Amino acid sequence: ESAKKQSGGKVADYIPQLAKFSPDLWGVSVCTVDGQRHSTGDTKVPFCLQSCVKPLKYAIAVNDLGTEYVHRYVGKEPSGLRFNKLFLNEDDKPHNPMVNAGAIVVTSLIKDWW
Repeated sequence: ESAKKQSGGKVADYIPQLAKFSPDLWGVSVCTVDGQRHSTGDTKVPFCLQSCVKPLKYAIAVNDLGTEYVHRYVGKEPSGLRFNKLFLNEDDKPHNPMVNAGAIVVTSLIKDWW
């Protein structure tokens, strides 16, 4: 309940999909390792994951394909650039899976598995 009362911050208005959401929406869902689930707040309102999905895709790729295979196609180092800059490292790979270029590559790796 105390987290729901927080009113700081603002909706990211530079992303059209996010700009249309109310800053008053709040929800959280938790799933334990043994399958127990609990949700509270505005958890039935669909929303756009945007970059939140990058670590999930990376985890799926590493779990299904292995770290060595994934990193044949995407690097492991920070780029020093903005996350949305489409730029390759000296090995002609995206710098890491958390930048947009890396997330696109990781998505292509897991596409056939889903």
